[in-house]
Amino acid sequence: MSSGGRTGRYFGVHTWAKLITDPRGWIPGNEVVVATRSGTYALNGNTGAVVWSNTSVVSDAAVAIADVDNDGEIEVIVADNFGRFYALRGTDGSVKWEVVTGLFYGSAPAVEDVDGDGIKEIFVNFGGNYTCRINGTGSLAWCVYGYSRISFNGLESVVIGPDINGNGTKDIFTADYYRNFAAIDGGTGSVIWSRTVTYEAHSHAPITVGDFDMTNPGYEILFANHNGYLDVYSASNGNFLWSFSFGGPVGGCCASGYALIVDVDGDTCVEIVVRGEASAPNLRVYRSNNVGSCYLSYDDPVAVREEEGKERVFDVVRGGIMFYGKGKVEIYSVDGTKVGEVSKPGLIRLKNGVYIVKYGNKTEKVLIR
Repeated sequence: MSSGGRTGRYFGVHTWAKLITDPRGWIPGNEVVVATRSGTYALNGNTGAVVWSNTSVVSDAAVAIADVDNDGEIEVIVADNFGRFYALRGTDGSVKWEVVTGLFYGSAPAVEDVDGDGIKEIFVNFGGNYTCRINGTGSLAWCVYGYSRISFNGLESVVIGPDINGNGTKDIFTADYYRNFAAIDGGTGSVIWSRTVTYEAHSHAPITVGDFDMTNPGYEILFANHNGYLDVYSASNGNFLWSFSFGGPVGGCCASGYALIVDVDGDTCVEIVVRGEASAPNLRVYRSNNVGSCYLSYDDPVAVREEEGKERVFDVVRGGIMFYGKGKVEIYSVDGTKVGEVSKPGLIRLKNGVYIVKYGNKTEKVLIR
């Protein structure tokens, strides 16, 4: 997982927690890196002692940690409270490069190599209603105006998601306190779609992108708004799909601080984990069965194919799946339609395409050619 953004089937920004890593590379254990109004600090993860500090780089947002320029050294990435952007050396906190945007306070950075060139790109929302891309080598690539009017205490962050317009570059998504909501091409900065939503976002991580609704082709966006609703939109075009209200004592203003999409109990059903803001400090888990049965999770960390040393359940072969007859296998198309179910060994013939194979409490995505 890249610092500040997820890869895989689910994408989100974990900016409510400061990052824990070993930016120096040679200290036993990990360091906790925090940005504050008095400076940026690396603390020993075991003792809390200050490893290094840079009191010139101040920020209310969380940092990101990554080797952004592919030189083998770790950098600490910080968007400060005054429109400046820093890459600090992980070894001692000194400035490796600085970009002056001329804007205001920034959100937590989202960092990932979106175009596959080996150099990571950095995306930040800035006060003043700008979303910017900074290249990992320390140059400002572009800024887009109009879709990230972030609040000073929410600092709503960018999410790096899938390539929804099919040009080979991952795209970014942003939602703000003033009800702006948009998908932006991660390569060019062009706006793919934009919407004005009913309720504002107000947290460091208001949206998560994933594939969790089997009734909708492609990816969905889970939007935790400021008024106690979970809204779900299609990532491909921004169209509204469905909504869920908390209700009761946790409903109303400030109930939705952030929401994550994750299989919390390993049953292959995706759950939605919701944390409220400071005025509604609740942590709740909901089953995402708004439409029909539970939705399958495709990124099981212990997938069938990864269980080395155990009997194989099936193999992907030309024209289908060779099933070895251990238990029962269910096969789904990517739109959630059940294609077949078998419990006897043999070749399961399938047309070319992508399928989801469910076995026991695990799932695996396969490609048939």
